[in-house]
Amino acid sequence: MENNPSKKNYDSEFCGNLPLNFINTIQPYGALIVLEKLRWTIIQVSENIKELFGKEVQEILNNPLSSFLSKEAYEALLLKINDDNLKERIPLHFSFNNHECFAIAHFKDGQVIMELERVPVIKKDFSYLYQDVKFIVSKLKNVDSITQISQIACEEIKRISGFDKVMIYQFDESWNGQVIAEAKNEGMDAYLGLRFPASDIPKQARELYFNNPYRFIPNRSYKAVKLNPILNPNTFRYTNLGDCNLRAVAPVHLEYLQNMKVETSMSTPIIKNDKLWGLISCHHRIAREIPYDLRSAFELLSNILSTQLVLNEKQNDLLASSQLSSIQSRLYRQMSSATHFIDGLLENNTLLDLLDIQGSVVIFNGKIRELGKTPATSFIKELSYWLKVKKIDKIFHSDTTLLELDANYKYKEEASGIIVIPISVKRGEYIVGFRPEIIQTVHWGGNPDEAIHFESDHKTYHPRNSFSTWKETVKNTSKAWTTQTLKAADELQKSITDILNRNQN
Repeated sequence: MENNPSKKNYDSEFCGNLPLNFINTIQPYGALIVLEKLRWTIIQVSENIKELFGKEVQEILNNPLSSFLSKEAYEALLLKINDDNLKERIPLHFSFNNHECFAIAHFKDGQVIMELERVPVIKKDFSYLYQDVKFIVSKLKNVDSITQISQIACEEIKRISGFDKVMIYQFDESWNGQVIAEAKNEGMDAYLGLRFPASDIPKQARELYFNNPYRFIPNRSYKAVKLNPILNPNTFRYTNLGDCNLRAVAPVHLEYLQNMKVETSMSTPIIKNDKLWGLISCHHRIAREIPYDLRSAFELLSNILSTQLVLNEKQNDLLASSQLSSIQSRLYRQMSSATHFIDGLLENNTLLDLLDIQGSVVIFNGKIRELGKTPATSFIKELSYWLKVKKIDKIFHSDTTLLELDANYKYKEEASGIIVIPISVKRGEYIVGFRPEIIQTVHWGGNPDEAIHFESDHKTYHPRNSFSTWKETVKNTSKAWTTQTLKAADELQKSITDILNRNQN
């Protein structure tokens, strides 16, 4: 199958509009209470609250939280929750009805939402986690590639968690995800190297990862627990559960997990430079509980992994910048010492090395000069006209020139990718660089064009039920333009402006 730029984008057109945070139900591995902040009155509870409070829903509603806590526990709670930490997720630890509980409190719409989980009667000793995390950090420091960092993270998280499979899932610019590392038990399907369409983790779901340290589904076959009353008494609508770990799961995602033969799922976000870079995704074939302490350790590991990825990127950027700086200096000397800067610009293939291109043309003073492998002169003239019409006055780049210029484009072998550096827009003077076509075979986890199946009503939908490798041949594209190359182009533009200004004086 060849790439089709017009195929439907369910991520933004459909899945991205689903209201995942206003669903009014939770998973049953915990309970939830909503409190009116001024008086700490309980205004809404999950219908399984009796398991912790030992009282019926109607006995709890509209009563102050202090009625169900010891004086010491309530005072400790108030010390932790104050106006200075309204944006924080506050961990708490206290008892209800002789049941020891973990709790997470957070603020939403002027209310306090408290998620509660009972501490197991037989507690596991998680003191080893500190040493495990230290060990993982030391291992991550000794590798220098994203692939190595990700693979070590997968193997170590699988070791300490006991999940059947752990994957690192990286997003691309279109929010498709690719499994770049994987550690799994025998019998689990291998997804390493497979790409998954953006609609698998749609826009709304991705945005929620900025507020949730993890997404945990201990039992895909759970029975959802409703909130009581159905509507929030203060807002007269469903309570916004977007920040809640307990938030119930969209039926389509539960079906998705079923099709993957997964009963337990947990994912933690990898956020790099304030952007969702990827996910740590864990799968298990049977339902299992993951203790709160271990989930918290995953949250810490996710942050550590994000930090290591940022450091790795900075190191690579420094190395690339150093190499480009050397080439840049050489090119500047060539332009400055030449009779005309154009002669120096086209000398020794230095320009090609700087921009990582295979060919370039310089349109200057009504003339076209070429370097390396370029399209026919007739196309260059058409391109020059296109640049004038489009009024390209800033550095322009594309790795799909075919789509940008002409559907009948004939020069993809020489120029599927293009970069344009304006010298003088008024006079139609530009430096243009070309990159050749790179034909790629992308391996998808199932046919991306069949990611969603609609029923006859065109409203009810289901995820695909096959994740068998689907090969797609991607044509008419070049190697992508990196940030470092674009910075080099910007510096080149400034250097030429400097030389032209000096020559005029």
